[in-house]
Amino acid sequence: MAERQPAVYRAILVVDVESFSGGHRTEDHRRIVRAGLRDMLVAALGALGHDYQAGYHNDTGDGVVVFLTPDIPESQLVRHLPVALEAMLREHNSRYANGAQIRLRVALHHGQVFFDETGASAASVIHACRLVDSHPVRDALKRGEAPLALIVSDHFYREVVSGEPAAAPASYAEVQVSAKETDCVGWLRGGVAQAVVPQPSRLPLVLEDDSGVVRVVPGGERLVSQLVDAIRQSPALLDATRSRWPQHDLRSNPDEALHALAEAFLRVPSMVDDLARRDVLEELPTQIRVSIPRSPRARMDVRAIVRTCMTRNGGLAALLTAVQRIEGDDSLDVDALHGDVVTILASLLDQD
Repeated sequence: MAERQPAVYRAILVVDVESFSGGHRTEDHRRIVRAGLRDMLVAALGALGHDYQAGYHNDTGDGVVVFLTPDIPESQLVRHLPVALEAMLREHNSRYANGAQIRLRVALHHGQVFFDETGASAASVIHACRLVDSHPVRDALKRGEAPLALIVSDHFYREVVSGEPAAAPASYAEVQVSAKETDCVGWLRGGVAQAVVPQPSRLPLVLEDDSGVVRVVPGGERLVSQLVDAIRQSPALLDATRSRWPQHDLRSNPDEALHALAEAFLRVPSMVDDLARRDVLEELPTQIRVSIPRSPRARMDVRAIVRTCMTRNGGLAALLTAVQRIEGDDSLDVDALHGDVVTILASLLDQD
């Protein structure tokens, strides 16, 4: 095992292309997007004194994580980088069709980072990636006209942005970021206060009802905790939706639960259509999205998506949220999906 290297301080820049895997893009479009993004980062960071090609960065496929050394003043990042990138994005998008256009989610953070022969790792890196994947910055980019949405960590805002008048600190809105193990405050550039996402309520794994304790069957803890966290519905809704799904013996065969969930998702148009399914996956957190073994067959693909999400903390909740964002809040198909999943939950619970 190689000797552990000491941590070093770095500013962390994370950029992620919106809908990179969307059905409106061809492979040629994606090559144009990746090349265009690289050229923009080379130019924008080069103007601040950072050699992008020589410095360390991690290409994520639909974005990049850049580590900037302390000789680059962090105040310059918030003063000049968003403005420069936005101007370059507008110029790029004016010259290309929709499939090759670029809209960016951007996050800034800083902290100690460990480097080794395989790459970089640290809680600070994970935190920056959680920020760029969060719903506030996603919503701000979708709702806004600008081709860029920037979020900074609370510590970065207080240590850097708030003390830099040219960065217009008053234009940043405080937002709540809740994703996986991350529950924190971030600051969204542009004052988009309506992008605040309320913290989801959480229910314990052992639920109480009028007749006593609802017990989880052995071996079903992970799935049930996913479902409970995802649905957060009342016992009355649970009873009302029992008739929506044929009763499988889900307790004796966990694969039946996977099959039932996959079939429930396949009733939703956006999960049946290949292009729309790509848009759903684009809404998932990067760490989940890149770990899904894709299949060209719709049923096998959806089964793999559901299985992967079931094995990730908060994954099924993220998938339900992604489907709802693509289908729309008023979708009857989404209402039916929620009912089906609640019914599967009911089948997995064995009441005393």
